[in-house]
Amino acid sequence: MPTVPVLGSALHHRESGDPDGLPFVFLHGNPTSSHLWRDVLPSVAAPGRRLLAPDLIGMGDSGRPDLACSFDDHARHLDAWFDALGIDEAVLIGHDWGGALAFDRAARLPGTVRGLAFTETIFKPLVGDEFPAAGRQQLARVEHYGSWLASSPHVPKLLAAFEPGPGVMTDRAAVAWCEENIAGLEVSHHGLAGHHSPEDRPGELAAAISSWADRHGPARPGRRA
Repeated sequence: MPTVPVLGSALHHRESGDPDGLPFVFLHGNPTSSHLWRDVLPSVAAPGRRLLAPDLIGMGDSGRPDLACSFDDHARHLDAWFDALGIDEAVLIGHDWGGALAFDRAARLPGTVRGLAFTETIFKPLVGDEFPAAGRQQLARVEHYGSWLASSPHVPKLLAAFEPGPGVMTDRAAVAWCEENIAGLEVSHHGLAGHHSPEDRPGELAAAISSWADRHGPARPGRRA
């Protein structure tokens, strides 16, 4: 599996599918790795889709530089990874911090993201004890990408929602909030899963992503700019 030099270290990634297709980039959360997507990727594969799943810096088989591995560190290293691979537009799929990193990139670099699919992630500003202590450093970024999510109906978005199991972040009230506040959003509903929905329900998640992509056509040959 490839390893790409970035910012004095390296990011490892899984890659499969059509090498000439539109990149579909799967971003894991904290602290997991691209292993999270191992049972999702094969069922998303289709002509016109290049599938990539990086290990965030300090995780999986990526480098372990002397960093705090803050949200900003992850965003900088991912930006460098996209640049090193020459990926100027992509569909982003995220779980946990991976979803937040996808939203953040879309808000900072409009025009680079063709679509967003997410599950069990941080999608709205929280207040007080709602916001996990480990994530409070990124509050301003959440507010920034929250504004983008509300004002970007031209970018198709998918929330894969599951019946709430252990440790879930996305309960029914959160799904309702997304439906009211995220432009261009579709919601797919699935069976019981815990926080690590790509582990618990990989087939359902993959089918939802694939059918959503088929409906919106971001991976069809000839659609790339």
